[in-house]
Amino acid sequence: ATDRRSIGSFEVSHPAFSAFADKDRGDLAELPWQQRFTLGDNPLWHPLITLDNGVPLLWEKTTASSSGRALVLAHPLNREWNDLPREPLFVPFVKNLFACLARLDTAPPEARSLFPGLSEKRSIGFYVMPDESLELVVADPSEASVGSTDASRFRNAYGLPETGLPAAAAPPPPADAPEISRAREWWPWVAVALLGLLMMETWLATRQPAAVAK
Repeated sequence: ATDRRSIGSFEVSHPAFSAFADKDRGDLAELPWQQRFTLGDNPLWHPLITLDNGVPLLWEKTTASSSGRALVLAHPLNREWNDLPREPLFVPFVKNLFACLARLDTAPPEARSLFPGLSEKRSIGFYVMPDESLELVVADPSEASVGSTDASRFRNAYGLPETGLPAAAAPPPPADAPEISRAREWWPWVAVALLGLLMMETWLATRQPAAVAK
């Protein structure tokens, strides 16, 4: 048969296809399948991928843990059958299949956290060690512990007023209080006097050469 088919369902929990659970990373249903072959009924083979017409496409053989996995893809991955190798998802699809067969752990390694101190002189940051292990130097949590406290206790500790109380207005001065003149009110007159003195000195400096010339 040469009819075009697409993937109808696959085991999302399988390590080879868990990365495709989110369609934003790639939708396996977009891969074209035009020709395939089938296997006979065998209870040892479990279908992992099924086409939209219900025909299995990929089988996995259940074996002992020490024997590894066996996968059979009922579709040749070459240009003679279709243009599947040209699809963007072809490379990650095949990569995940071989990673599953090789039992590669695709999960990122966990970094070991260290704190600056007498035995750790490196700056805070992320470090890759010669054995490809990861080390993360971070601030000691005990030195950056932020505890919560009650709002009233915080105000009492710093002498802050209650937020719900209205601000007290300043009392008006008594009616019989004498008016107090402030010394700072004389500065405009001082400035005017200094300006006049400067103008007079400038006038005298400009007319003296004329008097000498006579």
